[in-house]
Amino acid sequence: MASPAIGAYTMISMKGEFQTLAEDIEDITRPNAHGSAIRLLGQRGPIFQLLTGVDVDDAAAAEVEATAYKALVGTLQSVVDQHSQTHTNVAVLGVDVTRKTALAVAVGGLSSSAGYWVEATWKLQETNIV
Repeated sequence: MASPAIGAYTMISMKGEFQTLAEDIEDITRPNAHGSAIRLLGQRGPIFQLLTGVDVDDAAAAEVEATAYKALVGTLQSVVDQHSQTHTNVAVLGVDVTRKTALAVAVGGLSSSAGYWVEATWKLQETNIV
């Protein structure tokens, strides 16, 4: 089972549901006309949020992680969700590092000497760009 990840950054936890592309339509049925009519407007992915968490070695590493996350804004990334599904061409619209906290005791995780926990809220949108 693959670990959740956004771009090159692997996470321990990821919460929220990934929103995929869907066809957007418009009802163009005329009043008093028989039947119905629609117009296909193209595929659009709704904007959604994911909450991620990861452990790092220390306060300096937490700051580096936060800066690296912010550098992804405005780029297309691959995302592996918490169900091990890989989604490509996901636009990173924003990221807010919501918590950088010292850990009293580290158990498991990605870092061998985890001393800090970093949480971030990501604003993402799946695109149809190839």
